[in-house]
Amino acid sequence: MQPVRYRVVHETRYDYGSPVSLSQQQLHFSPRVLDWQRIEEQRVDIEPEPTWRRDGSDAFGNPVTWISFHSPHDELIIRSVMSIAVMPHLPTDLEASLPWEVVRDRLAYDSTDPLAEDLDATRFLFESPHVRVKHELAQYAADCFPPETPVLVGAQALMAKIFREFTFDPEATTVSTPVLEVLEKKRGVCQDFAHLMIACLRALGLAARYVSGYLLTRPPPGKPRLIGADASHAWVSVYAPGSQGEMGNWVDFDPTNDLLPDTEHITLAFGRDFSDISPLRGIILGGGGTEPDVAVTVIPLDEEEIPEELLESEGAGWSGSRREREVMQRVAIIGGGPAGLMAAEMLATSDLTVNRKIIQIYESMPSVGRKFLMAGKGGMNITHAEPLPDFIGRYGERSAQIAPLLDAFGPTQLREWIHGLGIDTFVGTSGRVFPSEMKAAPLLRAWLHRLRGQGVSFHVRHRWLGWAADGSLRFATPAGEIVVHADAVILALGGGSWAKLGSDGTWVPMLADRGIDVAPLKPANCGFDVAWSPYFSERFAGAPVKAVTARFDGQPEKKGEFNISATGVEGGLIYAVSAPLRDALARDGSAVLHLDLAPGRSHERLLADLSRPRGRDSLANHLRRHAGIEGVKAGLLRECCEAASLNAPGALAAAIKALPLRVTATRPIDEAISTAGGVTFEAVDESLMLRRMPGVFCAGEMLDWEAPTGGYLLTACFASGRAAGLGAARWLEGQAG
Repeated sequence: MQPVRYRVVHETRYDYGSPVSLSQQQLHFSPRVLDWQRIEEQRVDIEPEPTWRRDGSDAFGNPVTWISFHSPHDELIIRSVMSIAVMPHLPTDLEASLPWEVVRDRLAYDSTDPLAEDLDATRFLFESPHVRVKHELAQYAADCFPPETPVLVGAQALMAKIFREFTFDPEATTVSTPVLEVLEKKRGVCQDFAHLMIACLRALGLAARYVSGYLLTRPPPGKPRLIGADASHAWVSVYAPGSQGEMGNWVDFDPTNDLLPDTEHITLAFGRDFSDISPLRGIILGGGGTEPDVAVTVIPLDEEEIPEELLESEGAGWSGSRREREVMQRVAIIGGGPAGLMAAEMLATSDLTVNRKIIQIYESMPSVGRKFLMAGKGGMNITHAEPLPDFIGRYGERSAQIAPLLDAFGPTQLREWIHGLGIDTFVGTSGRVFPSEMKAAPLLRAWLHRLRGQGVSFHVRHRWLGWAADGSLRFATPAGEIVVHADAVILALGGGSWAKLGSDGTWVPMLADRGIDVAPLKPANCGFDVAWSPYFSERFAGAPVKAVTARFDGQPEKKGEFNISATGVEGGLIYAVSAPLRDALARDGSAVLHLDLAPGRSHERLLADLSRPRGRDSLANHLRRHAGIEGVKAGLLRECCEAASLNAPGALAAAIKALPLRVTATRPIDEAISTAGGVTFEAVDESLMLRRMPGVFCAGEMLDWEAPTGGYLLTACFASGRAAGLGAARWLEGQAG
């Protein structure tokens, strides 16, 4: 699918009747970055030069410019020039959307945790300055929404009804005409029809937002395109929640033209209604109530010769003044886990602002943060409160490489960052740190809301396929393969565990083919196979083994618990010793872990207790009464020891204090909590940029490090994402300079 490329010039001019002594304005003249819309170049020129100017994002994630004038001026000219590529929109199966009543009920108040997308959509359910929610509006739309009608089918029917029954009449209304008056007159312009459709949908309890932008208008055959003859346009976007936990979609409808927008619609901004995203809004002292002159020109770059005046960098009447030319720098972040999200936040909030950054996150799954949510399913352990030197030591052989990342953003800074999202934390008795609600969902929801407000865009169901011959990024999408051109790339693709949540390690050969040093991925924090007898496996699979310690190959003793599985052992204590066990298996083919089944008793006491006469007691009763060993622990003794040794107190006591458990293999990598291996630190510089691929950064679990569970994995992912995001910002600044 080839994009349609446009040159758009939007000029607004005020010739004031009397000088303006003070002015503060908010401008919506810069377009949004969307799945189907790429900004190649954009600038906003302002005459006279403002006393103060700042670019940023509004509450809806739209690019916005704030300006202030502190000296008298008798004119104001704002000229936005942009080059945009618009891709054909992904096909939408309107019939597959949920019934409108289901959508209404899903968006209504619910005390349970809603999906982040549903919660965000509720902002567009209620009245706003230009949109009323009245019974007569629901009545007007009722015949478009019979029971069980798919919500998007109903929206399409409402769009067609407005198109049939209303007349386009620029003289019939003004910008302040109430929507109920538009309904009565059956006349208006695109803004009126968009407000009317939104009001009808909200009156039914559905979420709809106002979209502003531009529409390509073609001159009559044989006639030249008139400069400034086009106009801005408005249409509607309707929210359709996903089913079975999938991400919802916003689908656009143009009631003025009775069509679903595609390549001839260029999106500028969206909000609750026109008042949220009017091109120019603010306050002035003086001016004499002058109305603006507005001229808009939209020209397809690939179809027509561009008039000379649209290519001039200065434009008519602009000589002698200072303007800011803005080059759009695009950053593609591949992977929507904690590392990728943190990298996006660093780019969005960086003080390095010579050029505006277009920050796009590409995720193969239907929504971002899936493994993060799974990690918090049983209680979100976000980090650990132990002293930083001890914390850094948990990263073993890679402690030296991880230390600078944690010095800049360690457990303390991570907790402060979480508090900044409005989420409280507490330290458990083990030193582990948890959000106050023990859940990952509220944290992720608050974070995504903030990222959207910072202008970060999300592109889900986009599976990265590697690089094209020209260096662009290839993605597989539901509508086919697309390519994305980026000025910087941050890879945050995770390791190789939990493929169903997106971390499948398919990136390894892509980087290896580019000459990047990648250590083979290995399971970490993983379970192990043990050659259980059929009886033991059937009898004890799933049983917890509590209050034990484990020793292996001279490593420090670990205390905790684990579980018996049908094929072996798994759980916290096993994960704590998994790295040396895994490496011994790779080296020697087998490994023996020694378990102390009675860590609260010394060998001497245990021997004395077990040496007491058994009398008529069975071995099971003798172990239970004198050693506290029963159930699965007694089963382990029978499974792992020779029968004769169980009747000799000395051998039995020795087995209880150091039971030999022979493991034969690691469980498959996809079952592991995390992975070791990945892009080596020798392959990246101090900002985590690949030495062989300038402008490409790596973060998170795809780097070659490993750590135990307990918050160490997440903390390093956050810290490395932060480092990669700041590194990319600095690199882009250097390129712009």
